[in-house]
Amino acid sequence: MKTLTRLSSIALVSVAALTACGGGGGGGGGGGDGGIITPPVADQSPAGIWNGQAVTPNGPDVTTSFENSEITNAVGPFSIGTSPFTATFSAGIANSRGIGAFYVSGDNAWHILNGASALVSFGTQPRTLSFWVITENSTVVSTIEIRDLNGNLITPLITPTTTYVQYSVNRTAADPAIRSILVTTPSGGDVIIDDLAFGYLSTTDDIGCLVAETLELVCIVTDTNTGDLLAGAQGTVQVTGTSVTGSGTLIAAPGTMLADGSTGANLTLTGTVSENTSLNLTIAAAGVSTSVTTTFNALYNRGSDLLNLNANYPMFDI
Repeated sequence: MKTLTRLSSIALVSVAALTACGGGGGGGGGGGDGGIITPPVADQSPAGIWNGQAVTPNGPDVTTSFENSEITNAVGPFSIGTSPFTATFSAGIANSRGIGAFYVSGDNAWHILNGASALVSFGTQPRTLSFWVITENSTVVSTIEIRDLNGNLITPLITPTTTYVQYSVNRTAADPAIRSILVTTPSGGDVIIDDLAFGYLSTTDDIGCLVAETLELVCIVTDTNTGDLLAGAQGTVQVTGTSVTGSGTLIAAPGTMLADGSTGANLTLTGTVSENTSLNLTIAAAGVSTSVTTTFNALYNRGSDLLNLNANYPMFDI
């Protein structure tokens, strides 16, 4: 893997007090009168350098035509979806005006009242978005801004007309995700949005972790295609037999954000370890769950070597 040495080196620097050594494990056994007792599985040591992939599956697509009884006649703020895959509408009202031309499907839509503005924000930032939009009055220029996590416009400013038009946004894994939709309506007529949908892409990134003999954990996540640093994690783990649990913190690389738009989040992890062979984890943080599959890197068993530490560490200002 192209980033293997770099990932391992970063982890090594983060726990420089460690000396390179092999893993160890506890033992167990048992016996007794009256039969054979199967000894418990010895605690497997997770200590080592581990390299592999982190796969975050796509979240569920969320769609609405504003017909749900829970949001019919709801005045903003109101939300749709199931946490953490939600959209919150800061203002406006989900209802019907009884004019068929105002609705793509069903009888309701989201009305942003004239003279107002409304923001759609997301619990977990999506990468796909679509909606239909119309305005009551084309002589008054209303606007819609779709912005990414960096605050940049994704599309040119949208100006609704008196004919329904569908707009769609599709972001790749390399693009900043969608942060918000801002609708601004001067006096003169409502802006009406119907059949809104948003969704998520699966991602596969490289990951390198170092687990110390003290059960401290450091991980680095990089883009599989570019090698760019995406995030770092640190925490502690506990082991019972082959089962691993733990907690810690996930930190976005400088200039990036996590799935929920934050730069840092608590994490929890569960998984299994086979000493000096494999470490497989499920890590939950920032509203998403990521599957991590790694194998043991024999570099951990080598003696100290300054050549292995010769690298750039922008996340740690080194």
